[in-house]
Amino acid sequence: MPVDHSVPNTSPAHASASVQSAKVSSSSCSINVMTTSNNNCRKWDKPQYCKFCSQPQKKLPRHLLTPQHVNETEVQQWIATKDMKEKANLLAKMRNYGNYRHNVKVLQENKGTLIVAYRPKYDVDPEEYLPCSHCYAFYSKDDLYRHVHRCKLRPDVEDEDETCEPPKKKKRTLHVQTGRMMLPGPSGVSPKVHMILSMGVDDEILRVVKSDRLMQQVAERLTLKHGHDKDQYSYIRQKLRELARLVREYRKLNDHPSASLVDLICPTKFNEVIAATRKAAGFNEDTHLYTTPSLALKVGYTLVTAAKVLMGNALLQADAGLEKKCKQFIKSYTLKWEAEVSTHALRTLKVNKRNTSRLLPLTTDVVALSNYVRKETKEGKQKLNSCSSDETLDRWKQLAEVTLTQVCVFNRKRPGEVSKMPLSDYKCITKGEGGIFGEGLTKWEKALCNVVWRVEINGKCNNTVPVLLTDDMKGSIDLLMEKRSQVVNDGNPYLFANPDGRGHLRATDTVRNHAQKCGAKYPDQLRLTKLRKHIAISSQIMNLKDNEVDILATFMGHDIRTHRAYYRLPDASLQVAKISKVLFSMEKGDLKAMAGKTLDDVRVDADEECNIDPDVDDDPDNEVNRPDDAVLMDEMSDKENEGMSMPQQSRKKSDQVANKESDRGASRKKRSIRQSWTAEEKQAIHRHFKEELRSRQLPGKEKIMKYCKMDADLKGRTKRWTTVKDFIRNQIRKTNPLDF
Repeated sequence: MPVDHSVPNTSPAHASASVQSAKVSSSSCSINVMTTSNNNCRKWDKPQYCKFCSQPQKKLPRHLLTPQHVNETEVQQWIATKDMKEKANLLAKMRNYGNYRHNVKVLQENKGTLIVAYRPKYDVDPEEYLPCSHCYAFYSKDDLYRHVHRCKLRPDVEDEDETCEPPKKKKRTLHVQTGRMMLPGPSGVSPKVHMILSMGVDDEILRVVKSDRLMQQVAERLTLKHGHDKDQYSYIRQKLRELARLVREYRKLNDHPSASLVDLICPTKFNEVIAATRKAAGFNEDTHLYTTPSLALKVGYTLVTAAKVLMGNALLQADAGLEKKCKQFIKSYTLKWEAEVSTHALRTLKVNKRNTSRLLPLTTDVVALSNYVRKETKEGKQKLNSCSSDETLDRWKQLAEVTLTQVCVFNRKRPGEVSKMPLSDYKCITKGEGGIFGEGLTKWEKALCNVVWRVEINGKCNNTVPVLLTDDMKGSIDLLMEKRSQVVNDGNPYLFANPDGRGHLRATDTVRNHAQKCGAKYPDQLRLTKLRKHIAISSQIMNLKDNEVDILATFMGHDIRTHRAYYRLPDASLQVAKISKVLFSMEKGDLKAMAGKTLDDVRVDADEECNIDPDVDDDPDNEVNRPDDAVLMDEMSDKENEGMSMPQQSRKKSDQVANKESDRGASRKKRSIRQSWTAEEKQAIHRHFKEELRSRQLPGKEKIMKYCKMDADLKGRTKRWTTVKDFIRNQIRKTNPLDF
């Protein structure tokens, strides 16, 4: 049945007379909600507005049978219907749509009385009522989801069981958003901006936005820039809510309840704007810290945007005074905002980040997640191929979610980039052959180019970033494409489409769900942002060249400066693992050992400083008192075991060092006799410290003492445990540490 959605511009003169006969509630605005007059008995005084003539009628069915409307198509259909239930539904739809048109006119003119489905007994705010998207009747926002669940005019209401539970909270919110979009938007606002505002939280802040003309113009500008991406709708609302919160605080501080954003963009009121910003962000006058420092930073940028929009209006209207005022306000912002607001906001962010744990996912957890999604992908393809038509939707969605997770984890991409991959980009997929540059690749790299597929997608800041796919991933996506027509709408442009709507699956949700199911030790750490840092940190451990780091940064989707500034080893790891070695060496005065070495080459063990043994302090072999030729001792022992004599130069150097040590003071004990390493001792070292030799890491004192006491071959080294560490250190420096 075609429905006329036009809103009448005029109303009959006697319409208000009929309405005045009923009791209405009054509010601060000129819009009222009709209240019931059924005190002791029921009174049939509720007017219903005719859909065709827009006149209020107490007896609408009788009015429709008059010669004026009896020939209308919808009225004829209502008269010809024999089914009483269907006949009541047709009458309800005509009645509700007539009331809907009247209510829309009231909201546009901001005066009049709203006709709602159930009249309240007390005064009610008209903002609390929204129309149903199926029957057009106005219901309270708190009761709207209940009505929609059982609405007689909903197309699919007959297919559902009347005893099923009401919809969940998320779907309740969708009903409210749909009702808001059916209301008329502010004058001069495009339908797209009205839709974006209707999808937000309906509170006092949003009402400030809807009543402020300059904020609406800022919304138009942001929508023109970001409106092509539905994921940016929340960003647009966020910017507008920041301005609304600032205006609210300005009204409270200056006792100006009708102030608008235009009133704030004035150079003489710049100090009041700063005070309102501090109040909105929770500024503490004693500590100079903010409760919400990000708001103080972001509202400044949005405020400048609003000033530029206002200045553009002044230029179009040739208003020199307003243009000058906007320029002076922007200049005041440039001169004072940083010192008054931004400095303390940035300091608050740094204070909050200090001493916070920055945990990265464990390698074992990453492997567990990768193996899990690989297994689920294999099973998902088998289930989708063998399922019935009734199960296709669920099986398709499961395979799409696990494939999306697998692609994101493998590529370490931002979740939004892969989630919003369009079909048009995937259709341009190519193999990664080297082409004319293939001669510059190794045989192994050429083999990888023959099995890895490459897709270019849109990344952050409109940069083009590649996505690499294995044959297994491509096979899963091809299967999804084959079954796509059975579950996804034809107009959905996304590769990983959401079968429930026109949007896409969210990689953030899929990765989180699979991380909980993969059996990881710390599933909360398996997030794509931390996985991106995981690969960037691994690149530092690999000691890549500059051009190789550039290649990795381009693949990750950011420039080299971002890569070095944010995606690197945590400062705590660098300070403990690298710089502490220099500090320990300087504390011992061992500067000669650091000459000509990098941070990785410095060999200072801080474990000995934490485990002080009085018996070892006086030992001349203690590492703190060892001369610079400590390494030479074990090299000599190795050569003696091989039947070779020590070179003359080494002996001469050893004697010179010994003379220097004796001249430093009589308090130093005489050097103990050097003991050669036997074959049994070397085998014991190889047996107990094989892993340390392979990983080129020195064991601590506790572990060395443990095996010296436990193994009979090493008991002679118990009192001089540092000789064991020196021997392992010398082995680590060799090309093959396991070569004895």
